[in-house]
Amino acid sequence: MQRSVSIIFMLVLLPFLAISADADLGMNEAEQSLNLICDSDDDCFLSNGISGEEMISGQENDANPLTPKVVSLEFTMQPSQNQLTLLPENLKNLVIDLKIREDLGGWGQPDLEVELKLGASENSWRIDGAGPALDAQPQSYELENEPLDMSNGRMLLPGEIIRLRISFQLERPSNWELGLRGLSNIGLDIDWSVDPAQADVDEPSSRQQPRQSSEVEIWHDGALVGDDSDCFEFDLEENELFNIIIIWEQVPIEVEQPHSTPDLIGPGNRNTPTPNVKTTSDGETETKTYQYRGLESGDYRLCFDGRDDKFQPYSWLGRITYEGIGPNSPAQFEGDGSWNYGTTIMGDSSQSEIIEASGIFSLIFGFLMLFGVIGAAAVQPTWKWTRRLMLPLSGVLIIFGGIAHPLTMWGESLPEEGSINVERLLENRLEQIWQVLEPGTPQNTIAEHLGSTFGILVGEQLLMNIEVSKAIQMEDGRYQLQSPELEGIRIDRLIFNFLNEAGVGHGGDSLLPERSVNFVLQAGRALTLDLLIIEALMVVEEVPQYSNIQIDWTMTNAGASGSVLNPAWVSRPNEISLQDWSKLQASLFPELISISYCDCGQDQMDLNWVPSTTLDPVDLPTVGGLTYAIGFGPSAAIMMFTGVLLIVITGFVETRRRKYASRLAGGF
Repeated sequence: MQRSVSIIFMLVLLPFLAISADADLGMNEAEQSLNLICDSDDDCFLSNGISGEEMISGQENDANPLTPKVVSLEFTMQPSQNQLTLLPENLKNLVIDLKIREDLGGWGQPDLEVELKLGASENSWRIDGAGPALDAQPQSYELENEPLDMSNGRMLLPGEIIRLRISFQLERPSNWELGLRGLSNIGLDIDWSVDPAQADVDEPSSRQQPRQSSEVEIWHDGALVGDDSDCFEFDLEENELFNIIIIWEQVPIEVEQPHSTPDLIGPGNRNTPTPNVKTTSDGETETKTYQYRGLESGDYRLCFDGRDDKFQPYSWLGRITYEGIGPNSPAQFEGDGSWNYGTTIMGDSSQSEIIEASGIFSLIFGFLMLFGVIGAAAVQPTWKWTRRLMLPLSGVLIIFGGIAHPLTMWGESLPEEGSINVERLLENRLEQIWQVLEPGTPQNTIAEHLGSTFGILVGEQLLMNIEVSKAIQMEDGRYQLQSPELEGIRIDRLIFNFLNEAGVGHGGDSLLPERSVNFVLQAGRALTLDLLIIEALMVVEEVPQYSNIQIDWTMTNAGASGSVLNPAWVSRPNEISLQDWSKLQASLFPELISISYCDCGQDQMDLNWVPSTTLDPVDLPTVGGLTYAIGFGPSAAIMMFTGVLLIVITGFVETRRRKYASRLAGGF
């Protein structure tokens, strides 16, 4: 079929001063939507504001099924993008208020082709129309929660093009109208953006033109933009120890600058010795402390080198210090990476109930009682039928209550195929974190894996066996289970053992590679949050009779806790409602979590975190998929008790009978 294009509106014009401040995609609420705006039929654009004509329109008198007319409208944001923006994975919404009135009467709604360019992200959709000859005016064209193309990354760079193109085909003579002034718009949920020009406050600063600092022990703010070098000159007085502290703001991994040791050049243009390095991450910033020992006084030049297409704000200061003040050496670094188990316990731990580990004592007791019954029946064949009946009956009850019941529980508690324990869960988590921190991995992939609960992604299953030893009753009558597998965990040992076994530990210069340092910080945070959430989820209605607990959870999507770029607990067991999960997240997430690593030639890290002060028993959900062996349930204890009682009664009656018979025999 021959097709022709009847109208193409090329809406790419020079920006007007009145709209220059209203055209940007950013994290501010006003910058998260773009409206289709036209000041005239040939002067249209995308903007954050609302202005211009109420609508634009056109008429197609020659359209017919043999030679349909294609109308294309193109809107480009002017001026171009100013901010560095992290695009969302999904389009929030798109609304096109297009009305088509056919000359023969009635309304028409053809399919609408939509193309949206967001920098390197190229997207296209087809919105199905209701067809021709409609009696009533159809609704606007809409898209919601549509995935965006992330094949070239999620970063929208300054100067990149944002363009919307819509097209539709008419097969009947028609008039069309496109509603503007907010009726047609694009919505995006943007979590992070920054204006590099405003953040780069340290300029001019370069190797050729370093910035002079009259006082080194104050904060210096700046941003490392692209492959520039930021350099500062300062005078250093005599000292024992000199620390340079750099705080890097968190940015998406796609634009994060390398955090390599800066160049510190001293008097005579001589390089200073390699410093000790301590790295601390709190999920929002990364702080690096470089410690130099015994530097001579004089003029120094400090330089940070960037990488092309990268950007990151920072603050730094110098600090002159002395031996004995703070952790100024590896020996003074605490290196405490122990997990503090029990922070979510809401009940009185001194009133805990012990959970039997194996049921072996019940089984032994059952066998002893059964052997006694068999022996008594064998040596007393002349008993009356009532006692001969009570012994077999008690034996049957003991078999079911004292032997078959624990054996059944053992069978029920056997791990399912593919089930793991806590140790294996943590090992898998470390392997996942190491793999996802490979250079070049997109920020959304890193956030998805690091932020997932236990490292289990949406749609995946967690099948795990965990041993419990105590049950602590909360004020609402439910029980929190305590597991010895969660006690005494040394997070630092797990992390450094992994690095050493993988051959990516300390190199010849006694410093960890940059990827390994990042792994220490990210793994320390992830394991802490994983252990915290699994402790909080060990809640049941009744005390288990057996110590082996089975967890079978399929993970589904959930809102994240923590920061946008460093989320936590973004997947949840599908047995927990989103409302209950959100309540748990808000109440459980720590007030502060900080991971510190001293790159001093030793495998040491500090784990510091402040538990939430708002956690209550009502915030802890009872989770389905957490099961334990029940055997014959409470009836087993009743059967065992009844069987023993029958034996006691039989023995008591037999003893009295024998005494009575003995008295009778003594009378003759």
